[in-house]
Amino acid sequence: MNFQELYAEKKLPVEELAASVESGWVLGIDTGASQPDGIMQAICKRAAEGGLKGVQVHTMMDVYPFAFYADNTLDGKVNGLSWFSSAGARKAVAGGYASYIPNYYRDDPTLIRENVSLDAFCISVSPMDKHGYFSLATACSYSEAMIEKAKESLLKSMISSLVLSGTASFISAG
Repeated sequence: MNFQELYAEKKLPVEELAASVESGWVLGIDTGASQPDGIMQAICKRAAEGGLKGVQVHTMMDVYPFAFYADNTLDGKVNGLSWFSSAGARKAVAGGYASYIPNYYRDDPTLIRENVSLDAFCISVSPMDKHGYFSLATACSYSEAMIEKAKESLLKSMISSLVLSGTASFISAG
């Protein structure tokens, strides 16, 4: 099977990825452009419709206006845990429906490995190459630590596939 066939077999819409998230899960996402906005939107939509509660999302240097930081009606359904309170997260932290995790950036991988348990790691990645490989996009500041800690990973990519890496399963989205 070539990578295009593998991709076609494993490709899932973000709504299906969001449907795999369970109430009470702890999710992690890395910084900037690697943040999977579509997956987060679908998770928040599902929560707003009553399909999820108690989901926590670890974030850092957000570039997207995530609904769990912008909409206090999601409090208790999806809440952010900000490792660096960007403008989008500050209002939610100040409003009490998100938390700030004090840290030194250089220590984040160690802090994650020693203190965080994740049910899933969510990330946007580069397109898969002809060998079936992809990179962790433009930011991988603590992706490796989150991948190690996650039970599974939800990926968003132009082309991606099911890949096993350590204990983390990568589920693709187009």
